[in-house]
This record gives sequence, structure tokens and C-alpha cells, in this order.
Amino acid sequence: MNKKEKIIFTVGGSGFIGRHLITNLLENDYFVTNIDPISLNNNNPKYKHISLPVNDNFKSVKNIIPSGSVIYYLASSSVPGREKSFFNDYNDTVKPFIDFLEAVKLLTPRIIYLSSAGAIYGENNKPALESDI
Repeated sequence: MNKKEKIIFTVGGSGFIGRHLITNLLENDYFVTNIDPISLNNNNPKYKHISLPVNDNFKSVKNIIPSGSVIYYLASSSVPGREKSFFNDYNDTVKPFIDFLEAVKLLTPRIIYLSSAGAIYGENNKPALESDI
């Protein structure tokens, strides 16, 4: 595996899943660039943070992510209860992802992975279990 194959980009990687994913990738000798308004304050020399709002139109992403990259898109999810306002849910979750895909489509990424964890777990008053409905 060459160095280019060991570079991963995460978009919105500062949340629960992203933190764990990034930690695992770094432990497995990957270089990770996390595009998120919130920094993980990770001092690993293989970690880079780029502060960019998740709901940005991602026009600048073409200058950040090189062609042929592996991208984990963790930036938005449809949390239960949001569907009560289709307009807000669309503007906060669906549209940013479509804008992102439009911005990166010419980069011919190798992989775009979309996490759906927020839609699975949603908001709970207690810790969620894998067996929860």
C-alpha cells in the first residue's frame, strides 16, 4: 500500500463515530484530514484538521480533497423527530450532502462512505443499546 492509499478524509468527523473512526485509522498508520468546524485537538502528526462549516456548500472542498481519495461523510444525519419539519430536515441534512456530492463528483473519489448513525440512534434520555428499537 502506497502513502496515497493511506490518506483518508473525514467530513464531520468530530462527532461520536468520527472520533472513534479517526482514532482507529491513526492507530492503523493512516493519515487523516478531518474537515469539521470542531477540532478534535489530536496531536498525532498524521492528523490534520481543517475548520469548515459542515453546512457549507463545499465549493472549497475541491481545493482540499485530491482526486481518487477515500472520503467518510459523517457530517449529517436525520435524527428522529426532525421529519416533522421536512423543509428543515432537507436543508440541514439532505441538501448539504447533495452539495458535497456535487462538489466532489469531478474528483472521482475511490470511496464515499455515508454514516447513518444519527438516524439509527437518534436522541435518547438514556444510553442507546444496539438492541433498542
